[in-house]
Amino acid sequence: MSYVLGHVYPEGSLATIQVEDEIYKVPRYHFEKGSEIHADAFKLPPTQTAEGQSDESPVKLDGIKSVDFERLLAALYPLNFNVTISMPKEHWISVLKLSTMWYMREARELAIEHLDGYVRNTAEGIVLARMYHVAQWLRSGYQALARSPYLSLSPADTHLLGWETVENQLFKVPGYRFENHSEVFKTASELPVPGSAEGQSDEDPIKLGGVSSVDFERFLSVLYPSNLNKFASLPKDHLISVLKLATLWRILDVRDFAIDNMDRHVTGTAEGIFLGRTYHVAKWLRSGYYALARSPGSTLIFSEVDLQLIGWDTVVKLYRVREQAVHQHLQELPGRGYNYYHYDSDSIYANADVEGVFTEELKRAEADAAEYSQSSTK
Repeated sequence: MSYVLGHVYPEGSLATIQVEDEIYKVPRYHFEKGSEIHADAFKLPPTQTAEGQSDESPVKLDGIKSVDFERLLAALYPLNFNVTISMPKEHWISVLKLSTMWYMREARELAIEHLDGYVRNTAEGIVLARMYHVAQWLRSGYQALARSPYLSLSPADTHLLGWETVENQLFKVPGYRFENHSEVFKTASELPVPGSAEGQSDEDPIKLGGVSSVDFERFLSVLYPSNLNKFASLPKDHLISVLKLATLWRILDVRDFAIDNMDRHVTGTAEGIFLGRTYHVAKWLRSGYYALARSPGSTLIFSEVDLQLIGWDTVVKLYRVREQAVHQHLQELPGRGYNYYHYDSDSIYANADVEGVFTEELKRAEADAAEYSQSSTK
């Protein structure tokens, strides 16, 4: 039997663990049963092996600080989590760090509960939320800062939240959505390396070349806060700006939001064809071709704006599709040679073969669009 931490434990129930240069004898139970990843997380050996059974052969937890480990132990024992434990904020951060790393749910929930009063609605809360995946602190921090009538960020807060500049305008924006939700910004070469001065002051901001400030402002209006459903009534030109930058930076949930809310504006139009090509939205390209090629009436009329958007090559192809439909219709008429205008001319184009003429372009468009599918990146 062993006597540790005021309790008597049967042989084999304790593990000897080394953290940095310190040796700890701790009951196995709470680590193995309280952690979702059990022994694997701590590399605890079976009780019958020599490792972890003595000071001479302890389990070594590399990469862990002894101060953090001791603070975690202070929260883990006694085992009854209903007992009020009084520790300073820095100690609870250590508990949150290790309990998150080792999937110790009860300890993690206890740390979050005790830290909530310290970090909610603060820049520090945003940073801790990013590091340890606490959504409530992330949301409350952004909302508190965005809605503050007198927003004043300390140099430390500015360093934590990040800076951006577009054209000649300076923007202070939280970096989380860019870094964690954009495939481009995760590895973008224009982002500064940790410890560099770039992006930490008005004098040395991050510069986003080739982006207009009006597009960026419209994009930010959707990016923060992140509840996209709130912005379903944005005008079309704003949504185009959002689609443009979300596609450029591969922020896929924002891109999907822009596409969904623009559908009613551009589906089946020449503008939809143009936007579909430009921003890789295959369904707009296809719906535009079908709508124009199968438009009822004997004459297809394009405005000057439409011609500029889709180009003469596309116009020629659309007329070819319609001419083929007319020819097919005449082939099927009883008594060939009749003037087909004596028949219902609106039905002539109903089966115009869009796929046959635009096959290659539509295939490429589908392949390009698939690259921006959220499911394809998982």
